[in-house]
Amino acid sequence: MLLQAVTHTLHQQLLSPTRIRGGLLFGYQEQHTLHVLLASTAGAPTWYPDTPRDVLQIDPRFTVGWSEALATLWPGRVDWIGNWIIHPDSQSAAAKHDHRLVRQGHTLGVLDDRSILLIPSWNEGVLEFRSYTLDQEGQAEELPCRVGPRSPLEVMQTLSTARDARMESSPEH
Repeated sequence: MLLQAVTHTLHQQLLSPTRIRGGLLFGYQEQHTLHVLLASTAGAPTWYPDTPRDVLQIDPRFTVGWSEALATLWPGRVDWIGNWIIHPDSQSAAAKHDHRLVRQGHTLGVLDDRSILLIPSWNEGVLEFRSYTLDQEGQAEELPCRVGPRSPLEVMQTLSTARDARMESSPEH
């Protein structure tokens, strides 16, 4: 998995004083690499009832709205690929805690073998990203994760150039 344009956003969330943070991830698959381009929040707190909600439960209208907006910009290319969550203290947690979140995401229907759960955290003062999916037995499987060299603007320009080239070569033009 390649984190392209989300590291700044997630770094800012790690510095946030709120206790539990999470949201949506958007990106695309290219050969064997999943490119994570955008990390959104979970939307407005007023959208959710006053009762405590699971941080992985996100209003489906919010997910659909983001997906439709990105599909307009990059048709068939960028879509919802999973969720992100930060532990309450922003620190790296034991793998068993991450695995519990993966199982929780699967139970809620937001995590399967085609989506990921990304967990940014601090590990001894160093920014760390761990990502998980479900293996064929439904167990948490950690995925290798690295930060890409391109800026958000460079990634968006590359996607837009590819989109424009496809549109120009389509029979309608």
